[in-house]
Amino acid sequence: MALLGWNSGTEKEIFSLDELIQYFSKDKIGKSSSRFDYDKAKWFNQQYIQNTEDTTLAKYVIQDALKQGQKLTDEQAISIIKLYKDRSIFLTDFFKQGKYLISDIAEVDQDFKSKKWKQEWTDSYLELANTIEQSEEFTKEKLEEILKAFMAKFTYKMGEVLPSLRVMMSGIPMGPDIYAMILTLSKAVFVKRIRKYN
Repeated sequence: MALLGWNSGTEKEIFSLDELIQYFSKDKIGKSSSRFDYDKAKWFNQQYIQNTEDTTLAKYVIQDALKQGQKLTDEQAISIIKLYKDRSIFLTDFFKQGKYLISDIAEVDQDFKSKKWKQEWTDSYLELANTIEQSEEFTKEKLEEILKAFMAKFTYKMGEVLPSLRVMMSGIPMGPDIYAMILTLSKAVFVKRIRKYN
């Protein structure tokens, strides 16, 4: 709000409260009327979120989850923040996007399921679940190896597999890095959700 009708005289746009006090002067207040740019305001909000410590954000994420009847530990809140910090504009975006990490998904993207998902894929994904479950190693490198072999064996495209796995995990085909999602979710839960979807 401080930048409505006022300019620091520099290209700097992100200020702490102390910096605003330092830079502010009456002679830099514009005479023309101001226009509130909502998209720019959202950008500012996102920048402040990205520059805020995870432990500070965790308090707000925990409060937001509690309003929706879900109790989060600090560790659970931090895991959501690490995945969705770059994808959140508002503080309420964190739990909205990451609640699948804490509890079962209530519904999946029906448009994806009806238009993109093929019923004949079911057996192959159940086989994938078994492969992951039986693997002693649960790392990004091992998951990359398993998924690469899975796609080669069934001649699937990455653009088919990754959205499908995201839907199985979170209910929607978009999201952060697929391996970060899987590793944060845990092997047992990931395997369970593949089986539940299929």
